[in-house]
Amino acid sequence: MPNNKDAWLKRAEFSGQHGDDSTRIACLVSAVDTEPTNPGLVSEVAWQVCRYINDHLAEIPKARRGVYLASIRSHMEKLSESLDATGLSRLAWLFLLEDDQPNAWKYANEGCKKDSANGHCIKILERLDRAQMK
Repeated sequence: MPNNKDAWLKRAEFSGQHGDDSTRIACLVSAVDTEPTNPGLVSEVAWQVCRYINDHLAEIPKARRGVYLASIRSHMEKLSESLDATGLSRLAWLFLLEDDQPNAWKYANEGCKKDSANGHCIKILERLDRAQMK
C-alpha cells in the first residue's frame, strides 16, 4: 500500500466514513506522496488539509501543524507554475496556517496574476493587508 495512490484514497474514504478525520488527512497526504506530480490531486488534498487544520485550530498546536502541512506544501511549491489561481490560493493558505505571511502573499499574488478576479486569492491578500495595518 505505501506506493498505491488508490489504496491510500480508499483508506482515507473509509476513515472519513468512520469519523477518523486525522487518519483521513494522513492518508490523503500519503496519496499525494505517491503521486506528487498530479496537480489536481495535490490541490484537492491541500484544500482538505486546510479545512481540517482550520476546523481544528484550537486542538492542533501551531508547532504540530507543520506535520500536516509540510509535505503537501512542498509538493505544491514544485507544481506552483502549473497550478491555477485556486490552487495557488490553497498553497497560500498552507503558508498562512503557520503564519508565514511573506509566502502566503507571494502565492496569493501569483494567483491574482493568473486570474485577477479569483475571490480566494483576493480574500487572502485583503486579510494580509488588514494584518499589516494592525
